[in-house]
Amino acid sequence: MNIKQIPDLDGVRGIAILLVLLLHFSKLVNWYPLVKSAAVGWVGVNLFFVLSGFLITGILLDAKGSKRYFRNFYARRVLRIFPLYFGFLALVLMLSPWFVSAPSVNALRRETPWYLSYLFNWRAASAQVPLGHLWSLAVEEQFYLVWPFLVYVMSSRALKITCFGLIFGSCVFRVIAVAYGFPRFAYFATPACMEELAYGALGAVMVRESGSLWWRNRALGVGAIGFVAVFAAARGFEPNKPLVITAGVASLSLSFFAIVLLAYAGNWSWLRAMPLRWLGKYSYGLYILHFPIVLYCERWGGLAAASAGILASCGLAWISYTLYEQRFLKLKDRFLAFDTSPAVSVKARQNSLLSQASEGGADEPRWAEHDPALASGFPADDWLGKEIHESPQP
Repeated sequence: MNIKQIPDLDGVRGIAILLVLLLHFSKLVNWYPLVKSAAVGWVGVNLFFVLSGFLITGILLDAKGSKRYFRNFYARRVLRIFPLYFGFLALVLMLSPWFVSAPSVNALRRETPWYLSYLFNWRAASAQVPLGHLWSLAVEEQFYLVWPFLVYVMSSRALKITCFGLIFGSCVFRVIAVAYGFPRFAYFATPACMEELAYGALGAVMVRESGSLWWRNRALGVGAIGFVAVFAAARGFEPNKPLVITAGVASLSLSFFAIVLLAYAGNWSWLRAMPLRWLGKYSYGLYILHFPIVLYCERWGGLAAASAGILASCGLAWISYTLYEQRFLKLKDRFLAFDTSPAVSVKARQNSLLSQASEGGADEPRWAEHDPALASGFPADDWLGKEIHESPQP
């Protein structure tokens, strides 16, 4: 299948970042119906975790058996993620003294070891901290450290059993965290996010098997019914509500699992719309760079400021990708996503070709252009206190 024929997952990625942008920028408008509607945008991170598990597991399965399985995977991840992430941190640390107060600068510097070690989600689970939107990138990196080894040593059957176990264990973790008074751990801690990643990984295994996936629409229906039931019972879908962060997330994860599989099969042509694909292509830069712009626009507020902020975020993400990130992405050609040697089966190579990403460059597998996760805005109430994005930030 031609590389240009499967742009649907880029559209899914575009929806995920759009949800996050609407969540954060809508709060500048101060119009209750819009803010209330956009408040559900935190689910963009859940959708992106499912997509991440699907994409990353797919490339690992297709590369399994190659001579440089680990080296190539980690080299490509480093080239995709590290330059923008650490470049952004360096700029923030250098420029923050010029734009924020001394206490805010000190708070930022105190958290620097958490940012650098990619353990920031655990810090966010226990306290309100600057640059709170980086938490989901930490979850992704922790997933990358362990998952390639499990895929390498496990059979498809064992991998599926592991995925089911992680899905169940993640649900149990969130219930226990909420029951014992640790709601932030039920959202930010790595075990709490494993359900979505495991669903995505399960989907990657299933699309490489010969069995029919006729049940995808039914799974989507069951998940949607669960979402509606939780929404009605909780009178909203804010993640600071115990029912939402437990049963609600479980329903969403099942729905997003089915959505990713349906999108992969090309069932929804509207996902190929150019605006969604454009957002998907630049979603990593949009995610990292939009948050300081939100904070800057807060001094004015209103629809004009929100609109200008979204446009500025898109422009900055495009500039970053074109002038900075691509310099590193070109080096990925030195670390092919899957080996071309006879050790890799013909079926694996066919699967890689069937899963290529649009706009990824010559022979760029679809999996490899995954942009890691998106942040949520964790809404505030008396239970959780002030919103994360209102913490002292540069």
